[in-house]
Amino acid sequence: MTLPLPDWQQQLASLTKMPDGFCVVDAQGLLLGANEAFCTLAGRTQEVMLGRSFAELSLIDSTPALMAEGNYRARWQRPDGSRINVEISSRRNGNGTTLCWVHDITDLITATQAMRRSQAFFEFLIEANALIARADEADGLYRDICALATRLDERIVLAWVGLLDPATGKLGVVAHAGPASGYIDGIFVSIDPDLPEGRGPGGRAMRENRLVVINHFDRDTTTQPWHERAQRHGITANASLPFCRAGKPIGALLLYSSEPAIFDQELARLLSELSTTLSHAIDYFAQRNVARLAAEALRQSERRHRLLADNVRDVIWVHDLQTQRFTYVSRSVEKLRGYTAAETLQQSIQDALTPESTALVARLIEEDLNAWDRGDYSPRTIEVEQRCKDGGTVWTEIATQIVEDEETGHLQVFGVTRDISGRRAAEHRFQEVWDLTTEGIAMIDDKGILVLVNRRFHDVLGYPEGYLAGHTMLEFLAPEDKAHFGERFQEIASGRRRETRDARYTLLHRDGHRIVVLLSATHRYDDNDRYIGSVGMVTDISALMATENELRKNLAHQQELNTKLEEAHNQLLQSEKMASIGQLAAGVAHELNNPIGFVHSNLGTLDTYLRDIFEIADAYEAAEAAMGDSCPALDHIRALKEHKDYSFLRQDIDQLMAESKDGLQRVRKIVQDLKDFSRVGDTHWQWTDIHQGLESTLNIVWNELKYKSAVTKHYAQDLPQIYCLPSQLNQVFMNLLVNAAHAIEPVEGKLGEITITTRRLSEDAIQIEFRDTGKGIPEENLKRIFEPFFTTKPVGKGTGLGLSITWGIIGRHQGHIDVQSTVGVGTTFTITLPVQGGQADAITASGDAVSPAPTFPS
Repeated sequence: MTLPLPDWQQQLASLTKMPDGFCVVDAQGLLLGANEAFCTLAGRTQEVMLGRSFAELSLIDSTPALMAEGNYRARWQRPDGSRINVEISSRRNGNGTTLCWVHDITDLITATQAMRRSQAFFEFLIEANALIARADEADGLYRDICALATRLDERIVLAWVGLLDPATGKLGVVAHAGPASGYIDGIFVSIDPDLPEGRGPGGRAMRENRLVVINHFDRDTTTQPWHERAQRHGITANASLPFCRAGKPIGALLLYSSEPAIFDQELARLLSELSTTLSHAIDYFAQRNVARLAAEALRQSERRHRLLADNVRDVIWVHDLQTQRFTYVSRSVEKLRGYTAAETLQQSIQDALTPESTALVARLIEEDLNAWDRGDYSPRTIEVEQRCKDGGTVWTEIATQIVEDEETGHLQVFGVTRDISGRRAAEHRFQEVWDLTTEGIAMIDDKGILVLVNRRFHDVLGYPEGYLAGHTMLEFLAPEDKAHFGERFQEIASGRRRETRDARYTLLHRDGHRIVVLLSATHRYDDNDRYIGSVGMVTDISALMATENELRKNLAHQQELNTKLEEAHNQLLQSEKMASIGQLAAGVAHELNNPIGFVHSNLGTLDTYLRDIFEIADAYEAAEAAMGDSCPALDHIRALKEHKDYSFLRQDIDQLMAESKDGLQRVRKIVQDLKDFSRVGDTHWQWTDIHQGLESTLNIVWNELKYKSAVTKHYAQDLPQIYCLPSQLNQVFMNLLVNAAHAIEPVEGKLGEITITTRRLSEDAIQIEFRDTGKGIPEENLKRIFEPFFTTKPVGKGTGLGLSITWGIIGRHQGHIDVQSTVGVGTTFTITLPVQGGQADAITASGDAVSPAPTFPS
């Protein structure tokens, strides 16, 4: 004899080859079984995992999380040290176990993290360059760069800037940011290679003038002097990048991470770019300070002005607009262009500038002179390309001011020329990064017009490079996204929205197909806090969205299958339970029939015997009367009859026999109803009298009803028999009657009422209606009452399967059930059944012909 497998083993056997992991956990959180996919995900064999909890296996932080139903994500640690990200769906089983489905989402998480990391890197580079462009002095820039670096990645817990003290060779802290700032308290970092503190990453970066990365701080011998300090503050990796003034390192920016190996090749390249840009900013501050000193000297005296102007790196000059000649040029022009000051004085503007710059200067001078005449002139700063003596060119920034010479009355242009070739080179490198980045980047002005768009953005939309500038984003958005984008832009432009928030939009490609993108924007404001535009990063996530949609569909399908499997399983359990109860009831009824039979037979025989005895007693009484009172032998009998109240006994015996027969008949009726309700083995479709089924069910559940409600029956006289599964319909009647009784709460001893009505709708259909005066069903629950496991009863009082099974049985009979309810008034369930609705199902199941329906008088 083969014993059936437990429910969870049957489920496990059916899901052994499924691609996703599946396991069964008992009520204590111990693993009962798992399929092959689950073992692969966990990195262990099933034999190793059986009988152990997830906490013991170090798969997740706590076992109780798996005991609750729901979906959640976790990170698993496998024996080989690898980690995977999984999504777990847990469902309680009816037998006390928990079913868990596990899906590997490592690739999805990795792709998402890589996308966000790339986006964060380029936003950092853009913001760093914006900080440098806005900075007025080095100390403030150092503080801002440190703060920005710690926002680049949450794992960067410390950033500090150290400036070199040439006398001691030590880096002194001038700015810092981050939660691990306590690390730098009393820190000693040197550039002397003979000292242990000089052989670390900071000293090496300064000596070698390059980025130095230590991705495993505690394993590197050069970081030994700071191991204990780093361990105390949770530091595991470091990146040190130097910055220079005039090509010579003067300090370093040091970044520290709480996670090893964070400084990968991409981040290292970005930090190297930052180092170069920062160095150019330091040079710019130095030059600007000199220029300020020069301007101040000019205001004090001509002599001191000339002395200082001739010794600064910036070129100071004066140009007479009437003679079109330079009247003064500082000696620093020779370092800039290769021409001496004397040679430059002999040159015209056309000689000093390239043709394009000459045309630009001529146009601007004309505009400035017109403004001078109108009285609204203001100084300006422009960038021009100048000719050098060696035949090359150099880019310069010129700050100009028109003044009137007191001696000659001529208008003159006073100017300061600064070498910006380094900055232009940095901008060129930034442009290369801008164009080569894998993300689309665009800059819009305060009107929403695209003013700067990189190559990748053009590729995303399929347009040639340079086409998009001058257009608006609205032109390329899908119709359904235009309104949202327009509203959001108006909020930003008006100042009602300041924060940066990622948003998904659909763009239209040049060829017409749709592209889903993730848009991240940083907004720009001027010194008066007015909005001047935004810089946005666009990431094409069409492929990722397609993958996510496919995964979502697969998950939904899997969950649907799981729900159906669980529903079928629980309905099977309920059916098996009802079958077991029915079999037990039929057995009890069968066993009761035997003693009822012989008790009934004995009562009949006893009644006959009593009649005979009473006949004999009547004869004795006749003889007694004939003998009269003179017979002393009868005196004792007469006294005994008087004492025992013979006449009452004879009368009462007849009543007792009648009541016993009536009680026995009632017991036989209950036993017969119990047998009719249980219908053991009755799985065949047959013609059945619905009224008989209702009566049998009422007798069975009467104990549930009699203390709460009265039952009123309105049975149709012309109701035909219907072709059905009688035992299943009896279960439907029982579910509805018991639910009605539970819904009724007697008030002040007054019972509620349950009304059962049957009616014949047509030749082909009948209707059964159950109406109660219970508390009713709230509207929000009315649409869910037929869902499996949905119940409003307290825990332990209901399974939530009664009405679900009722729905399934009525559906199998090709009928339907309707419900109407009013809170505080009551509920009505109406069942409509076809007279011959089960015939098709019966023929399909058995292949046998179905007997015709019996005829009834109309």
